[in-house]
Amino acid sequence: MSQGVVVPSVNGAKVAHPAIPVQPKENGTHKGFLLNEVRAAVNKFSIGTTFNARQVTLTVASQAPNLVVKKASLKAALKKLAKLGELELVSQGVGRRISEYRRKQKSERT
Repeated sequence: MSQGVVVPSVNGAKVAHPAIPVQPKENGTHKGFLLNEVRAAVNKFSIGTTFNARQVTLTVASQAPNLVVKKASLKAALKKLAKLGELELVSQGVGRRISEYRRKQKSERT
């Protein structure tokens, strides 16, 4: 039998572990940090102009030069902002073609 984490139970049903407070990572970031950085970078683009992940990466790099950003994480943040209605997906990237986004006006946001 393996020695693993003991999960408490109430009347035989497993109970979730108590929430562990989120500690900042050693580089000073926390959950949601990249999303906030991407949101700030996107807000530097004019409303109505199109941009892509490469342009956002350069903007984030100029804002936080010590931050190492993975391409996949940045693209996931852009997709999340589009899902939240802050961005509009102008063209979906396929293969080597990169996705393009546009900032929405506050009146257009859902």
